[in-house]
Amino acid sequence: IYTTAGTHQFFEENSIATTFVYKEGEGRPNISDLLINGKLDIIVNTPGGKKSKIDGITLRMTAIRYNIPYVTTLSGALAGVKGILAAKKGEEKPKSLQEYQKMLGV
Repeated sequence: IYTTAGTHQFFEENSIATTFVYKEGEGRPNISDLLINGKLDIIVNTPGGKKSKIDGITLRMTAIRYNIPYVTTLSGALAGVKGILAAKKGEEKPKSLQEYQKMLGV
């Protein structure tokens, strides 16, 4: 798990080991460097503030270029984890939103 400053500090305070990485424009290696070098499998970015949103645009474009999933909410990240765990257990195959709507009669 790679984390930027605030998340790194939070995880450290809660005894979760992570590797610190710089945000865009703060230094190297930064998140884009990790993406380009194939070090990331997924990005969870919860931007807060104008600069974070601008950094997020660059990061999202890089993630798309390297075909890396990009999540912007903790609830979205949790849903992704649950889906991955279910798929590993063979519980259910992924469905499109349209398929879920049809199942729910929406």
